[in-house]
Amino acid sequence: MTDIDVAAKRKPFESIWLLLIAAFFAHLWLIYSGLQSASTPMGDILFAYQPWVQFMIDSHKLLGVNVDWVYPYPAMIPMWASALINPNDFQAGWLSIITALDLLLIAMIANFGKVDADSVLRFSAAWFWVFFLVVLGPVSISRVDSFSVVVALLGVMALVNRKLNSSTAWFAVGAAIKIWPAALLISAMSASKYRVRILIAASTTAAVVVVIGFLLGANLSLFSFLTNQTERGIQIESPIAGFFLWAGVAGLTDNGLYYDTVMMTFQVSGQGASEVASLMTIAMAIALAITAFLAWQAARAGASYRLIMPVAVFTATLDLIVFNKVGSPQFVTWLAVPAILGILFSAPKWRLPVFAVIAIALLTNLVYPVFYEELLKLNPAALALVSARNLLYIALLVWANLRLSALGKREKLPAL
Repeated sequence: MTDIDVAAKRKPFESIWLLLIAAFFAHLWLIYSGLQSASTPMGDILFAYQPWVQFMIDSHKLLGVNVDWVYPYPAMIPMWASALINPNDFQAGWLSIITALDLLLIAMIANFGKVDADSVLRFSAAWFWVFFLVVLGPVSISRVDSFSVVVALLGVMALVNRKLNSSTAWFAVGAAIKIWPAALLISAMSASKYRVRILIAASTTAAVVVVIGFLLGANLSLFSFLTNQTERGIQIESPIAGFFLWAGVAGLTDNGLYYDTVMMTFQVSGQGASEVASLMTIAMAIALAITAFLAWQAARAGASYRLIMPVAVFTATLDLIVFNKVGSPQFVTWLAVPAILGILFSAPKWRLPVFAVIAIALLTNLVYPVFYEELLKLNPAALALVSARNLLYIALLVWANLRLSALGKREKLPAL
């Protein structure tokens, strides 16, 4: 079939201009709704990121470089960029940058509208991304995670184009902004036969990040993000928090919530909370190790990389969410990455995780910001809403583990 024949059979949704116009107006809606909401869902931009930049300007120090910080220091990049692009309006600078990056990324996912055999898959993935952003709401464009997801998706596009070194480098850069893209690296290392290449590319990228840090005047604060989370409590939206909050609401324990002024989050207080919080990182590490083993087992059994990778990334990302003592709403954006990877790789039985991710995004939007005030009052209805979202997370993790285990039992297949 020629390109002309393919073009003649294209459906309306395969128009790059329609896609970009829809994406542009979707971002305008997200910005408008975020600015108009009384609950300030984009508050992190003004109440966390801008003050951090101002602190660095006033103190002549760099967060995550020579001052302890909760994030790796490359997370400063979008913050500094926002301040530089619009010195008079930090928030406008931030929203302009993320909108431009998202539009560019959407065009890249759709292959800039070029006609080929994968056009339907590419446009499906791009439309999913636009729809997902709208369903999740303003949180989807107003967190550091927004930029780490863009970087991770650049790695996904490199992977789709069979550029293994480039994809690994993007994943490593993403992990240097926000740790979660390590799920992509773990999955790639486990599923690919080119493990040495991946290890070298990831190590080289990490070394460059560290060297740049020391050139900027780093001390041991360069690694402070590894320890700053250890004393953090259980955030009330996390899956593990539900057990404590329901017990407190039912009067079975003294569990409740409090506001942590350092982390700027509401966390669980009372019986057993601190002890369980200290165990969650260990539980997460064990879960990731199991995922890595299952992915390796699937590769050893002969399942193709294109079959393993979407499921492995989906499983590893869910490990980082389900076993996390933090439950921030923006974590949902992480799941869009394996969802898009699965669409682009035409993963079998992929409608279920795609629709489940959309459902999680919708529930998360209802939890924050719509009914967040009620959740802070421990209203049982609001608590049931966040619990339903978290149960869906857990159900998806079970499904992903079963799918990944099944791939390890396949008869040996030729690599794709």
